[in-house]
Amino acid sequence: MKKTFKILIPVLSLYSVLYISSCSDSSVTVPKNSGTFSANVKRLDKNVDGVYAIWVSIETNLDHGDAAFKCLGRFNVSTSGALVDTGSSENPFSLNLSAVADINTIGDAIVTIEPPGDNDTLPSNIRMLGGAKNNQNGVLVFSLTMDYDEILGSIATQFPSDSAKCVLAAPTTGDSTQFYHGLWFSKNARSPVAGLTVPFIIDTLDWTYQAWIFDRRNINWCYNIGRFNAQWESSQVSPHSCGQTPPSTVWQLPGEDWIQPNCPGGTMPDISDLRNTNYDIVITLEPRFEQGEALNKPFYIQLFKATNPLSGSYQFGTVLSLQNTASSNIPSGELRLTVNH
Repeated sequence: MKKTFKILIPVLSLYSVLYISSCSDSSVTVPKNSGTFSANVKRLDKNVDGVYAIWVSIETNLDHGDAAFKCLGRFNVSTSGALVDTGSSENPFSLNLSAVADINTIGDAIVTIEPPGDNDTLPSNIRMLGGAKNNQNGVLVFSLTMDYDEILGSIATQFPSDSAKCVLAAPTTGDSTQFYHGLWFSKNARSPVAGLTVPFIIDTLDWTYQAWIFDRRNINWCYNIGRFNAQWESSQVSPHSCGQTPPSTVWQLPGEDWIQPNCPGGTMPDISDLRNTNYDIVITLEPRFEQGEALNKPFYIQLFKATNPLSGSYQFGTVLSLQNTASSNIPSGELRLTVNH
């Protein structure tokens, strides 16, 4: 027993020396994840809209719950258009790759908007971009778009080919002489005929449409026409609260009449005549689950716009066309991850 004990001591000591030496040996390369991320998104007011976050799922079947996602960081966009961290110093944004030990286990990636005060470890229900893993010669590439199944699917691919038309009409009054008090997305001023060709968005998705009238004399004068999911759906205003009460009729189309005095109120003046040349018409894509002040602020994904389409010579029955601006406003991004040996 004594001989055995004496023999083991040197062997154990030698093993310990080799182990320690191997951990500090500069010739040994430890695998380390690296990656890049880019996105053509716009700056958010973090006190109103929140901030962006990028997440990856460690499940491979792409059918996963929120708990499957790991956050690679929160970010915003600087005034110059660069991605920056969310601190007050707004340093350049860098991925936190320590959140995932083995990047090869990642299935897909998403970008969300995290509302103000949402600081938990789960993605919010405002999912903006997404994409599945694509292995390109050992580099994991995630092309992030709104047409990913986790976001809007094929709906998003239709936006650039959609069209929008509207008329001035006031159906809640039943009086064609007051047509300049209302705007409706119809191709007929006397009866409702859908003026939009936008695809239907089911109410379980994170996005919806919203129409607005902008007064260029003051950036804060933005009149809400209402939210809607389909071209044949009446705007989800409360309900058409600025129209005549009780209404003569309400078209089952997006639109609004401004008949009531002090409507919409607040700091904005009444709309007395929509033939005023200061008005622009806009349709945006809005996060369905916005909160607080963000609900009254147009989101930057603009699908249609008509700049100064109205004039004093506008006649009852004239159909107005909006320009499709979707192609230049739909966001996208790319995440690239590599294991360096």
